[in-house]
Amino acid sequence: MDDEVGRFLDYVKAGKTILDAGCGPGRYTKQFMERGYEAIGIDFPSNMPEEAMRLVPGGSPG
Repeated sequence: MDDEVGRFLDYVKAGKTILDAGCGPGRYTKQFMERGYEAIGIDFPSNMPEEAMRLVPGGSPG
């Protein structure tokens, strides 16, 4: 995980929900979920939600 994201998580209580706006293919969304956060990824490019669902099975499209 990127250092910036790790620092961000220092400010988010465990188990809370994170909105990953502009999530692209869901790279960070997946990492948030793997660390026990509820994560919602949203993005607008037409192919990114499908790619995110492929990379993050069990996630929900934004």
